[in-house]
Amino acid sequence: MNPSPPRPPQRLLLVRRRYLGDIVLLDPLLRALRHALPGLQLTLLVDEGYGPIQARHPALDHIVELPRQRPAESVLSYVLRTAATFWKLRRHRFDTAVNISPGFRVRLLLRLARIGRVIGLRTEGDAKAAGKDGLTDPVVRPAAFFQSRGIVDLYLSLLEPLGIAPLDDDACRPCRFFFLDDARDEAAERLRRAFPCSCRPLVLIHPGARLPSRRWPAAAFAEAAARLHAENRADLLLVCGPGEEPLLEEIAALLKKRGLSLPALPALPLELFAALCEKAAVYLGNDTGSMHLAAAALPPTGKIVALFGSQSTTLWAPVGTGHRLLQPPLPCGTACLAPETCRPENDYTTRCIARIGIDEVVAAVLAALPS
Repeated sequence: MNPSPPRPPQRLLLVRRRYLGDIVLLDPLLRALRHALPGLQLTLLVDEGYGPIQARHPALDHIVELPRQRPAESVLSYVLRTAATFWKLRRHRFDTAVNISPGFRVRLLLRLARIGRVIGLRTEGDAKAAGKDGLTDPVVRPAAFFQSRGIVDLYLSLLEPLGIAPLDDDACRPCRFFFLDDARDEAAERLRRAFPCSCRPLVLIHPGARLPSRRWPAAAFAEAAARLHAENRADLLLVCGPGEEPLLEEIAALLKKRGLSLPALPALPLELFAALCEKAAVYLGNDTGSMHLAAAALPPTGKIVALFGSQSTTLWAPVGTGHRLLQPPLPCGTACLAPETCRPENDYTTRCIARIGIDEVVAAVLAALPS
C-alpha cells in the first residue's frame, strides 16, 4: 500500500536571507505557491533591511526580518532582538519551511521554531549535507543540474516535494516587481525635468556593483556613455545604488573633460528605481541585483545589456528574452588582469569583467534600442 501524500502546508515559511537580486527572483516561486495554495499563510524571512524588496508582493501575508548586529549595538541588545524574532516565528506555528539560505543560524532558527518539515536543495552524492543540512524533504539534484539551470528554475524545483507544478513559462518565469502608482508619477516627473520635451527612448546606465569583481571600470562606462551620446539616438540617464554616488561623480568628471554632462540621479528608493526602469528602453549595467530588479520592471519591449565577469551567465542571466549578455572569453589565461590575487574558483577575486570591450558594449546598446 502506497503511503498517502503529505498534507498540503497551511503555514509556510520561505527563507531567503539576502541579497537584492536573489530576493527579487523569488517572484515566480511566490506566485506559483499562491496559485496552487490560495489559502496558504505565506511568510518570507529575510535579513534585516531586505524586507522592503517584496513588501508589495500580493502573494505574501507577512515578511519577518532577521536581525543583524548594528554598529555600536551591544551583544545583549542584538541577542534580545534575535530572540524576539525566534519567538515571533514560533508563534506563527509554521508546519513547513522552504529554506534557500542554508547555514547554521537558519537551521537553528527552524529547529527552535519547531518547524517539522523543511524543504531545500541538496547536491546528489553530498554525504556531508545529508546529515547536517536539516532538510526533511531534500530536492536532490546532480551537480550538473545546478550548473545548467537559471536561478529561477532552481527556486521552482523546490515545489516538487509539495506536489506543485510551476505555472507555464509565459505565466511564471518572467519576474515581476510590484510597486505603487505614486512611484510611477514621481519617475515621470523626474524624467520630465531631466529630458524636457524629449520623445527619444531612455537608456539607464548603472555602473555600480556590490563587489569589485562585478564592476566594469568607471572609465569604460564614461567612454561608452560618450559614444552613445554622440550617436544621438537615446536619452542617457546615470543611476546608482546606495553609497555609489562617488562612482557617478567619477564618471561625471571624466565626461566633463570631454565637454559632456549627462543627467544623473543619486541612489533612489527601490520602488522609484523600478518605476524608472519601467520607462526605459535599455538598461546597461553590471551583473548585480539592480540588473535583476530592472529586468523585472522593464516594459515588455525593454532590454538588458548585462556585463558579466566570471559569474555564471547560465545561473544569473536576467530573466526574460532578448537581453544581451557580455562576458570576456574564460578562462582568462595569460590575459588575466589580476594574476596575483585571482582565484578562478572564487569569482569574488576575479577582475575578468574589465576585459569586456567598449566597442562591444556600445554596439550591444545600440542594437537593443528600438529601430
